[in-house]
Amino acid sequence: MNDELTSSTSWPDHSVVPGVWARFTDIDADHGEGSWLIARDGTRYLDYTSGIGVANTGHAHPRVVEAIREQAGKLRHG
Repeated sequence: MNDELTSSTSWPDHSVVPGVWARFTDIDADHGEGSWLIARDGTRYLDYTSGIGVANTGHAHPRVVEAIREQAGKLRHG
């Protein structure tokens, strides 16, 4: 990745934020709710970039979260 680009962007935790985001935005993303991305300062953004993991149900859909919890309690990777 371009060092000039990454040095001008400050993410709180690079291990959990896709590196490609820094190329397009400086939003300090905290979490998602449905079709919204919420920044650490509380600003809400309509998430036009939601990927395959959230396109159908949105971020943190309760039924999806519960299914993940249930499965994680049994087997996460086989």
